Amino acid sequence: MAVSAGITWSDVVDCVGNLIGKSLIGADVGGGEARYRLLATTRDYAIEKLTESGESGDAARRHAEYYRDLFQRTTGESETRSVAETRAVYGRDIDNVRAALDWAFSPTGDPSVGVALTISSVPHWFQFSRMEEYRGRVERALASLGSGSGQDAHPRMQLLLIHAELLRFVKGHAHEAVDAWANALKLAEGLDETDYRLQALQGLWAYFLNSGGVRDAIARAEQFSDLAANASDPANQFVGDLMIGMSQHYLGDQTNARRHIEGMLEGYPDPAPVSHTIRFYYEQRSLAQAVLARVLWLQGFPDQAMHIARSIAESAQSQNHVPTACRILAMGAFPIALRVGDLAGAEHFLAVLFDRAASHLLDRYVFQFARLPRRNAFDETRQCH
Repeated sequence: MAVSAGITWSDVVDCVGNLIGKSLIGADVGGGEARYRLLATTRDYAIEKLTESGESGDAARRHAEYYRDLFQRTTGESETRSVAETRAVYGRDIDNVRAALDWAFSPTGDPSVGVALTISSVPHWFQFSRMEEYRGRVERALASLGSGSGQDAHPRMQLLLIHAELLRFVKGHAHEAVDAWANALKLAEGLDETDYRLQALQGLWAYFLNSGGVRDAIARAEQFSDLAANASDPANQFVGDLMIGMSQHYLGDQTNARRHIEGMLEGYPDPAPVSHTIRFYYEQRSLAQAVLARVLWLQGFPDQAMHIARSIAESAQSQNHVPTACRILAMGAFPIALRVGDLAGAEHFLAVLFDRAASHLLDRYVFQFARLPRRNAFDETRQCH
């Protein structure tokens, strides 16, 4: 980032070493790569000198372009990384990303850099559950694209999908989210982008399932499965099985729902692909277990259902991906405990749900459960999809 036409790598190394020797730069060499930071007073002085020399704009651009390029490289790598590895890669750069985006969308910035960084940094925001802040960043990037025609079609498609999921997480199934999914699907079809078509179909499926259009949801799930059969990632087919199984569960066909869900759990990769949590916004295996607990209870196996409910509740307390933790508590652990008469367990699961949702501004869960009489809470959990 510091290297330019007039500054070589050796110049940078010598300069950094000199500043470390004078205790003006702090060095952290404890991890896999060395990290350097300016002390607060040094940083303020450097910013002042950059501004006086007229070089602050160039430095801000190079900083933003560096993080754009870094996140674009690591996005592909996140397909094969574990969740822990992904969090380690992205965990220390949130303030750098914020500063880069603030510059990019400022009057003197470059919105094209901001759009690219907004898209490429999606694993960071979702892995760390910074949904509400990211929603504002995405909306700003979308506004900069105008109509989204021509060369803007691809980034607009990506941003629409991200925006729809953020609306789903933070506010629930707003009509605005449905429009975003539908518009993204049209763009994905026009661009012949299979992965993005799958993502849009999954979003529309979830909307119909939540709003009572179960047969429409099954139709979207079947479209997803047909498309997934020819996709490059065979694990997508198991996501399709989960979607069909959930739809049949709400339609009342528990036998076929169980068959699809158990088939998904048997065939789905372990560990789960990080890319699925990013693209489909929940950890799919945990979601399937929550659905299976509901199916087992309805089939007359309360002990098995409660065993799964306790298991997923335990995982929810340590689950790094907060939206997944909230969802499996809301649709699995809490309602099953309530139905089998374990009121102490239900109270505990609800308290954990409130705590995790409120701490990450996932208002949909807080509002959905806080306003309900306890006796109706189980029936309302189906609304949290």
